Amino acid sequence: FDYEGGNNHNVVILSDMYGAWAGPGCGGNVWASGPALLNWLDKTADRRALIADSSCLELGAGLGLAGMGLLKMGARAAHLTDLPKQMPLLRHNVAANFESDDPNAPTVSPLVWGTMPAVAGDETWDLLLGTDLLYNEEHTAPLAATVHGLLSRRPTARALFAFPRRFEFDPGYSRNGGAGEVLPDYML
Repeated sequence: FDYEGGNNHNVVILSDMYGAWAGPGCGGNVWASGPALLNWLDKTADRRALIADSSCLELGAGLGLAGMGLLKMGARAAHLTDLPKQMPLLRHNVAANFESDDPNAPTVSPLVWGTMPAVAGDETWDLLLGTDLLYNEEHTAPLAATVHGLLSRRPTARALFAFPRRFEFDPGYSRNGGAGEVLPDYML
């Protein structure tokens, strides 16, 4: 996957749709909210100012597109987190976009939702980031606990999340003619 944002913000991503790197799961694909969020942020100077010179902590980074995209758009630093099984592919994608001695390269570490690491990145982050984080309703409570814990440690930080509308979480939704209107993921 090759993301080309405005102003020459290119990020090259190796995806793993068959689970060869990390096994089955959701972290091996580029989902719609990552590129949609980057495109939305890049549309205006006011939006770009939201991330300019910020230090980002990304939850559920998957392949690393959103965090690396923010670095290319002017963020000062990024720390990417995901499940331990995602680390090899995430580190591979960081290496594909940044030289090993590049001081602007993002750092990477595992983080399981519902747990609180002793240190989250370099602890200077001021923007908590996440895209396409929830595909199973059972992950909502652990994610909320992690977000709450992290934001409690950094009370001046902001959070920026992009989610597609998940009708499968709505008990009234049916894929076969349900009452809900399905909206495309790119409607940010």
